[in-house]
Amino acid sequence: MKETQRNDFFGTGKESMFLTILRQVVLFVPLAWIFGNIWGLSAIWYTFPATELFTTAAGFLICRKVLKNSFPFCIKEVKE
Repeated sequence: MKETQRNDFFGTGKESMFLTILRQVVLFVPLAWIFGNIWGLSAIWYTFPATELFTTAAGFLICRKVLKNSFPFCIKEVKE
């Protein structure tokens, strides 16, 4: 396998870094603050599953994009 093909498949780490920043900074801190102000301190625990849900959705979209760019024959487009 050529080096360029390996990098296309495994990525460069940008996707992972994006997901980490999205989870920890963009989603977790603001959601904890919002949940705490609206429903009280015990509602901050709901921040964890909410953050994971959004991060999972973003990860799925990023994975689909990477696979589509690396292996266009793997993902079939739905024609209307």
